[in-house]
Amino acid sequence: MMRYKNTVEQQNYVAHALGGIDEFAYTNSIEALENSYNNGFRIFEADVKLTSDKKLVLVHGWTKKDYKQRLGLEYDEENPIMDYNTYMSSKIQGKYTPLSFKDLADFIKEHKDMYVMIDIGNKSYEETKEIYSKIVEDCSSDSKILSRLIVGGHTTDMIKAVKECYDFKLINLYWAAEDKREEKIKTEEKFVKYCEENGINSLSTSTDRFTDEFGEFMQKNDMIVYVFTENDENNAKNLLKNADLVGTDFIKVNT
Repeated sequence: MMRYKNTVEQQNYVAHALGGIDEFAYTNSIEALENSYNNGFRIFEADVKLTSDKKLVLVHGWTKKDYKQRLGLEYDEENPIMDYNTYMSSKIQGKYTPLSFKDLADFIKEHKDMYVMIDIGNKSYEETKEIYSKIVEDCSSDSKILSRLIVGGHTTDMIKAVKECYDFKLINLYWAAEDKREEKIKTEEKFVKYCEENGINSLSTSTDRFTDEFGEFMQKNDMIVYVFTENDENNAKNLLKNADLVGTDFIKVNT
């Protein structure tokens, strides 16, 4: 935990979807990962989803928007979820290489100073448990990889599922819009209390939901605060006054 906190203190930015590359965001590709790491990022966010044959890959999703804007691939309305071999043999935006979760785990194993926040979206208890069970399985060659994953979800059901899969040390809970928050985490005070009781050490939220007062309150209660996603450097610096890290596609890590 101390090493993680030191890394948080040393970094201002998180490489969102493994970081932008060229003019593209959301590729979750090996080229984006290597580029971000080589440019000094040590905390990353990665989108993880299941293929149609139930294997884990890095992709934001399987919607028409994902295909058109984030993958640059042709959308198959009848079969939107690709199978593993099809996805892994495709080229994102015509030139970038897809990653399986096992590929990411291997990269983490080789680069011992990095941490990755896992984003699976807002899922049910059952879906969350299915995905995280496979994450644990894909890290079976070296369980130390799991200590460098920042895991969690949007709901208390997701947190419950994650904790049942493995004794993760870095757990994150999303601060959603008020109308989407459960009663038990509705207010800032209830949210902090739930986090204290469940070993949750960080939260993430969107730029439009973040305020200086909110960030200050959460930091005073020992919560690490992540805000996503900002690509304007001046806006990001304002966020960093009361947030620990800002997710970005294109801001340089040391600015």
